[in-house]
Amino acid sequence: MAGLFQNIRVYFLAITVYWGIVLFGYDTGIAGGVVAQQAFKDEFLGLNATKAHADSVSQNVVSVLQAGAFFGALGSIPITSALGRKFTLLAFSLLFSLVLPVRSRRTDQRRRSARCSARVIVLFIFARASTLRRDVLRRHPSTFHFTSSFRGRRDPFHSTLARAALTDLHPLLSQILQTVAGNGRGLGYIYGGRVIAGLGVGAISAVAPTYVSECAPKDVRGRITGLFQIMVAIGVMLSYFTNYGVSAHIPEGPKVWRIAFGLQLVPAGIMCIGLLFCKESPRWLASKNRNELALKNLAYMRRLPVDHEAVRLELAEIEASIEEEREARAGLGWREAFTGKGNWPRFLIAFVIFVLQQFSGQNTVNYYAPQIFQAIGYTGTTPSLLASGVYGVVKVVATSIFIFVGVESLGRVWSLRISGLGMGTFFFMIGAILKTHPPAANPTGPTPAASQAMAGLLYIYVCFYSMGWGPVPWVYVSDIFPTRTRSYGLGFASATQWLFNFTVSQISLTIKNKLGWKLFMLFATINIGGMVTFTFFIPETKGRSLEEMDVIFGTVTREKREQDILRAERALDHTGAGAGASHFAVGDHTPEKEGSEKQLEHV
Repeated sequence: MAGLFQNIRVYFLAITVYWGIVLFGYDTGIAGGVVAQQAFKDEFLGLNATKAHADSVSQNVVSVLQAGAFFGALGSIPITSALGRKFTLLAFSLLFSLVLPVRSRRTDQRRRSARCSARVIVLFIFARASTLRRDVLRRHPSTFHFTSSFRGRRDPFHSTLARAALTDLHPLLSQILQTVAGNGRGLGYIYGGRVIAGLGVGAISAVAPTYVSECAPKDVRGRITGLFQIMVAIGVMLSYFTNYGVSAHIPEGPKVWRIAFGLQLVPAGIMCIGLLFCKESPRWLASKNRNELALKNLAYMRRLPVDHEAVRLELAEIEASIEEEREARAGLGWREAFTGKGNWPRFLIAFVIFVLQQFSGQNTVNYYAPQIFQAIGYTGTTPSLLASGVYGVVKVVATSIFIFVGVESLGRVWSLRISGLGMGTFFFMIGAILKTHPPAANPTGPTPAASQAMAGLLYIYVCFYSMGWGPVPWVYVSDIFPTRTRSYGLGFASATQWLFNFTVSQISLTIKNKLGWKLFMLFATINIGGMVTFTFFIPETKGRSLEEMDVIFGTVTREKREQDILRAERALDHTGAGAGASHFAVGDHTPEKEGSEKQLEHV
């Protein structure tokens, strides 16, 4: 409990940032339920649509968000490196929020909403650019020495940027949003709105773990970073119950999808407001040579004085790590980020871990839960939506228990191992029951016992997913990348996740209809054969600082790291940032930690 109060500001930051991740989870579950509603089918598919056409539209509505998210995750990398974690999240949450009203209104109102949204986005860009310009002038006054010749008239930097923003960006954004609004039956409008919203969701999913992991102390970093998956689960649960409530109380008319999509404004708004009270990442500030502000922010987050030894030592370790990276990889780009010493194994792990996560079967259930429950015997839209809602509740509870109890005690590797084994076992059981007790083609009466048993096994399956392959990949990938390449690493990991997320959402209904019970056998084989095997080739990261990852992955030797930390401590003493020092070593040479370092040789 003392640790909770000591890190209360970090928890506040994490919960605020992860409201954006609720959008991730909400969009994961909302579309599948919306397209299953009869009102949506009547409006967008017509009365004579074939099942193949209906499945195609369902897969498209679900997957176009992932397409936008893929590009949003990649596009966030240069933005977060230049503007910082906090302002990148603000920018993309505004993009997401301002597109939503356009998606949810009638055609005759969309153009006005589009113009308003575009103006707000442009004003935000202009305001942030002005802030950056003032900051550059303050720290490097010679950079803009030419402005002195323009006394008596408006600053050319401001006026030029203002004209570019108002004459180019504003019409462009308005035109994009008006094109998305569209006419006709509006299916293309829904596609376009979800693509643009996906840009925001993808960027948030890439930047949020980076921001939180850089601010969290190492002893609770796994728990705090793991809040990511809790918020995903909460978003999924809310989407299921939203669909259930709409189906039960508003079964007809356009409100079926307007309410479902429009409610996403709530978490987006909470995130935007909360970010105004959060501090920028100390590690990002240190990487930009803003060490004084980095020290203040770090002390604020740790609730300690700026001259406290623990704060000074932590900043010294951060600065030592950043300086080593600068010396080793000056002028870092994508190529250097991948090929730099000790980096390519981290990118390989990030790629494989998210490919396996996407083919675990979880997102197939998430996206098409109503259809999955119908396939195992739950008849009608409302009963299947209710069963999906219960599934969401189980997922939230299981994820919360694991994050607050198991992630720091069990460790990352063993969590993944046990999770994969349990998921595969229960998928094998579901497939076997579905093979031997298939639901009737035209069922009547109460839900069969076999269907209830399969639903129960799905609930147990999601418990195992929630204790490993749900939260741990995000925690693990947030652990392993150093400060200078973390935005590249998390952006790459998030883009990988969204790319294969898109693939899974595009093929899930098709392979479900073709494979039937064999689909569960396929996922079971991947869970046990792929996921469990993978865990024997990755090092444990529990209890290690972010800067220690360079030692584990061979970027720098332990001896050099300790020398660099001592050098950074002396520099802090010289500048008056702190007083009094003691030797600080990077980790202890325990058998567990030495073993985790040796495991990397197998990657």
